[in-house]
Amino acid sequence: GGGVCPSLFQSLVLVSRLPYVNLFQCLLQLIAPEYFDKLDPCLEAVCSEIDQWPLPVPGRMLNLPLMGVVIQVRVPSRVDKLGSSPDKPVNQENLLPAPLVLSSVYELDLFRCFQPVLTHVQLLWELMLLAEPLVVLAPSPAVSSETVLALTSCLAPLKYCCDYRPYFTIHDSEFKEYTTRTQAPPNIVLGVTNPFFIKTLQHWPHILRLGELKMAGNGTWWEASLSQGRVIRATKWGEGCWGTDLGAGRS
Repeated sequence: GGGVCPSLFQSLVLVSRLPYVNLFQCLLQLIAPEYFDKLDPCLEAVCSEIDQWPLPVPGRMLNLPLMGVVIQVRVPSRVDKLGSSPDKPVNQENLLPAPLVLSSVYELDLFRCFQPVLTHVQLLWELMLLAEPLVVLAPSPAVSSETVLALTSCLAPLKYCCDYRPYFTIHDSEFKEYTTRTQAPPNIVLGVTNPFFIKTLQHWPHILRLGELKMAGNGTWWEASLSQGRVIRATKWGEGCWGTDLGAGRS
């Protein structure tokens, strides 16, 4: 009678105004296991360490100690050239244990993110360039978020200027607005995991489905057209190609 409800999920959420996706994902992977084991004392210790971090000055290489690990990152600068290699890490010999070096605090591995849909990358790039409404139906929040962020960043050095939601659920305040059929879909990229959206958003002109179970001879099955738009379906290309799934449940 006094047990925990099995549908009750706990989440650790990191909120920041900085778009350092890679760094924050690394932080959560370090903090989350300890937090769910020790709860508030863990967060207090983590916050105390983060309070001692140096300011994120653009162009500087920083050593960020956290929970016995030193994360080494370089803060991007406006003068950085596109495609140039980052500065080599410095003072590694003085750091014990060896630091965890992140090649970028914000850039995603686009090849890994687009691996299931490589043959359609040009089409997806055009949809982003034209700010077309697009739904990404993924098997997990991690895949949904990474795919949406990869899509919006593939225009670089151009900036994607429309709205995008890496993980959109039925509980979001715009749910009714985006699912209505009385007006055209807005210029936005939605990342979703709930199969309920297959029906409610079927009037959208472009839908990207990742993680279908059907297989073709090469391990991938595609459907390139739909009566009301364009649908691209991709199956999983073996274990590991989706990145890290932190086990969040569907909404």
